Amino acid sequence: MIKLRKSLDVHQKQAFDHHIIMQIRADERYQQADTVAIFYPMVHEIDLRDLMTDHKTFLFPKVIKDDIVFYPYQKEMRFTKSTFGVYEPKSASPFTAQIDYMLVPALAVDSKGHRIGYGKGFYDRYLAIHRPKTTIGVIYPFQLIDEIDYSDIDQPLDGYMKG
Repeated sequence: MIKLRKSLDVHQKQAFDHHIIMQIRADERYQQADTVAIFYPMVHEIDLRDLMTDHKTFLFPKVIKDDIVFYPYQKEMRFTKSTFGVYEPKSASPFTAQIDYMLVPALAVDSKGHRIGYGKGFYDRYLAIHRPKTTIGVIYPFQLIDEIDYSDIDQPLDGYMKG
């Protein structure tokens, strides 16, 4: 899946990203959400930052030991690259309430809401304890597959948006 993402040309990627953002904005659950968890895109990942022009509180993840913690975005917020290669917020005040709408990165998703992530289990552990009201995977069309083998540890998504 990583190879396929890397093979997208810039214009095709931008079109897919735009289509996903339009689907998210059309989702009634997103429209009603006050807090939205997104992620800073790694190279070739879906870029959701255009959503940040909407009037919502956006939250970005940061890995601390074996857990993921979300921080509210602020205009002066700085991001630093983690050892995993992900840009994470430098902030001292984590968000501790229930998240209304979470957008989750994925390498693949199936029609039942099971996902393949990057193998570290950060999102699964977070979702098991702090389940947001709505959890949506974001993928390119080729990342939707028939079926994913999953375990009891894997947390299903409420749905997905694809380019």
